[in-house]
Parts: sequence; structure tokens; C-alpha cells
Amino acid sequence: MIWYLLKFIFGSALLWGIYHLWLEQEKMHHFKRFYLLFALVFSLTTPLIHISLPGTLAFQAKTMEGFVPALNPEMSELTEQTTSPNMGLPLAWLPILFYGLIAAFMLLRYLFNLYHIFTRSKIGGSLQYAGVPVVVLEEDCPAHSFFNTIFINARDYQQQQLARAILSHELAHVRQGHTFDVLFVELLRVFFWFNPFLWVYKKAIQLNHEFLADEAVLKQDFDVPTYQHLLLDKIVQNQRLKLVNQFDYLITKKRLIMMTKMANRRRFFWKLTALLPLFLGLTLAVCNQGQAQTKPDAVPKILAQNDQQTGVSQDVLDEYNQGVKKFLDTMEAIKGKKGAWIRLEHFNMKRLNDIYKSMSDVQKAEVKTIPNFVPKPPPPAKKSPTQEQLNTWASTDVYGVWVDDKRVKNSSLNQYKPNAFGFFAVSKLYKNAIPPGSNRRYQVNLYTHAAYQKAFIENW
Repeated sequence: MIWYLLKFIFGSALLWGIYHLWLEQEKMHHFKRFYLLFALVFSLTTPLIHISLPGTLAFQAKTMEGFVPALNPEMSELTEQTTSPNMGLPLAWLPILFYGLIAAFMLLRYLFNLYHIFTRSKIGGSLQYAGVPVVVLEEDCPAHSFFNTIFINARDYQQQQLARAILSHELAHVRQGHTFDVLFVELLRVFFWFNPFLWVYKKAIQLNHEFLADEAVLKQDFDVPTYQHLLLDKIVQNQRLKLVNQFDYLITKKRLIMMTKMANRRRFFWKLTALLPLFLGLTLAVCNQGQAQTKPDAVPKILAQNDQQTGVSQDVLDEYNQGVKKFLDTMEAIKGKKGAWIRLEHFNMKRLNDIYKSMSDVQKAEVKTIPNFVPKPPPPAKKSPTQEQLNTWASTDVYGVWVDDKRVKNSSLNQYKPNAFGFFAVSKLYKNAIPPGSNRRYQVNLYTHAAYQKAFIENW
């Protein structure tokens, strides 16, 4: 998940940088609208794409289940593979809790703003302009639109020429559905609030909306000088009422400059052509790449691929060394501990053995070997507990009891006779394996005759 989020941030940052440096000043506003929205969707979804590249065939070996003694075939007790309790769970949840609190706050604010706008559209007096509802507000606020409704303050509405320019501008926002773009970005900011580039995307989308609306007004109702003059008058008027800031000046300046620009279609075509390899490269950079795999049960024939003179490749040799190190480290950790056992399913012994056989003589001389690349020892001999042992295990919670690999209540042993079991093992629990607040210090594994036959004879 962390890598996905980092790739999302990286992709959105790179695509916004391309837009800001390369496309923002172009007078192709409809394409720029598509680009900004597509960039967000692309950044969100591309890290989820998985591309399989040709490479070394992967291998998944079948492993043997059951308990196998490690070094000493005379050992008769089993050590349960106990999952250590996650003592750090509260700390691990802190980032998720922090994210959830902020996301919940952002979502509540998002819903509150929607509710506020819907409520305000019902309160103000409603008029019509070109078939679109117009709400005249008494409060001093900039004109704006929301879905199919235009909001304008009473002071601006009373100035006929200014009102017509404002209404035409907002009508373009309504007809082109700009509200959907803004709501989409705001919704992304709710759940991905940690991505700072969503804020600049929102500003870029809103600025491009202004370009689109200005373009629509100039095509129908106003010439450029008259419309620019009205915008400047509006800025001066808002300055007197302290309704304008430096950001508004910057936006208006960009709008005024864009009105006088001419579209250069040839230059835009070459820029558009150059975007295709950029998107392809970004796709390969942030998607999930993997190697094509064979079927899970396919066993690679290493001997067929490598002769005894050349041996195995460095990658295969590294795989072998890592597997041997893991095995030897485990054996060293349990050395000298009575009743210590390991599970073969934790070590791909068949795979390691095949690799070793495929090595050249030089490679074999340089690597460590796993003891007992020989037939495994016989299964543990049958043995039944005594009645005294059953009574002890049933009467105290110091022992955790498993019957046929299933956790049972200690008291359930009262219904069994000693000869009901074909094998048992007692192991001491390490500190990190003891459940919090528990008195358990030992684990008892009991196997009925049928379970013993299956685990230690049939599946051995």
C-alpha cells in the first residue's frame, strides 16, 4: 500500500509538472481539461496495473507438511510453531487512526459544504437566465455556479452590463458541467489528503474552467476589450470592499493574457505527440512489473538447463546461499534445546537439493551445504500418555492442549483414556509466544491413532 501511494504521488506530481511547464499557456482549453482529469485517473490506476515481462521462470515447489526432527532422530518432543503475539499492534494502528481521523474530518467538511450550497439555493430569490435558475444573494460574495444553478450577489445583479457578463460567464460553467470536475478533485482530496499535488490540480482545473468560460462569453456576447474592461472594473470594485486578494489578481492577469492569445495548432500537435512516449514511460515506471511464471506445480529441470561444467547462474546460486543460511541460522538457534523440532515447509529442501546437484564442482566447493541431504530419519515412535499426565494437563491452565492439531479445553481430556492417543509431545513456550495475561507456559500436542497415522506415516 505504501508503494502504491508513493507511486500515486509521484505520477500526479510528474504529470502536473508537464502540464504546468508545457500545456498551461496553450489555448487548447478543452484538451487541457481532459488532460488534468485523465492525469488524476491515470496516476490512481496505473500503479494497480500488473505487467508480466519475460524473464527467468519462477518456481514454486511443493513442500512437505508435518513435523520433522532437525538433527537428532532420537528427539521425541515437538515444538509448536507458535505465532508470536503482536505486542506492537496499538502502535501499528496509530498511522491508520491518524489517517482515518483526518479523512473523516475532510469528508464531513465536504458533505457540509454540499449541504450549505443546496440550502442556499433554496433560500435566495430565484430568477431565470437562458433557462438556468439564478439565485440572487444579499451577501457580498463572488458569483459562482453549482450544477445548474447560478449564484450572484444583489449589488452585481443591479449593474446591467456587468450582470450580463457575469451571468454569461457562469452560464458557460453550468453548460460545460464544470461542477463535476471540482467535486471529483475535492472527493480525491478527502481520501488522499496527504497528496499535496491535489491542491494544485484543483487550482489548475479551476483556472482552466475560467479560460473555457471566458472563451464561451467572447464567442457569443462580448468583444475582448469590453470584456477585459468589465473584469478590471470588477477587480477594482472588489478591492474597495476587501473581497479580493493577490491570488485573484494573478488569476485575472492570466485570464486577460489568455484572451489575446492565438492558438498555435502545429505547436500543440507536436506537444501532444511528445506526450505519448512520456505516458508510456510513466506507465512502465509506476506499474507493477513481474516475470512470467510457470504453473505452480512445475518443477524446473535444472540439470537440463545447466551442465556440470558451467554449473548454475549467479541468481540461482544466490537463491541457494540464502536458503542454506536461513536453514543453518534456524538450526543454530535451536541447538542444545531439548525437544527442538522444525517444520520442513519453512525450507524448500527439494529446491535446494536440486540446485546443489546442478552446481559445478567448483561451485560445490565454495558453498555451504545443509546437513542431511540424505533420506530423512524415521517418524517418531508411537507413545501414549499416562493417566496421571492426562489428569495434570486437564486440571491446570499452565498447559495449552491441542488434540489432532486443534485447540481444545483442558477439561475435555477427562473424556479420553490414555490408550486413545498414539503420540504426544510437550514443549515449553518462549516468552514471546505466551499470550498476554495467560498462565500458559507449556503446550501439549496429542494425536489420536488415526491422526498419527495420517501425519507421521501417510504424509511423512
